[in-house]
Amino acid sequence: MDPDMRSYLGKPGRPMTGFTPVDNATKGLLHSISRYAGVALQNATFIKAVFDYMTVPGKAWTATELHEAAPLELATLL
Repeated sequence: MDPDMRSYLGKPGRPMTGFTPVDNATKGLLHSISRYAGVALQNATFIKAVFDYMTVPGKAWTATELHEAAPLELATLL
């Protein structure tokens, strides 16, 4: 695990929300990097950027809260 992510996640009381992509988004990403997908998925910098993009620090949002607050812009760790 990346040291920055480990530092953030390793401290109690640090809420966050993690978003998981739908299958189409994952397939779209892999298609856009098609011939480099095997290399990218083994690259720690690439993996960190993907996970940082899917992580919003500072609040543990529930699905209901997100729905009620929509539309909104959230700052990710990236």
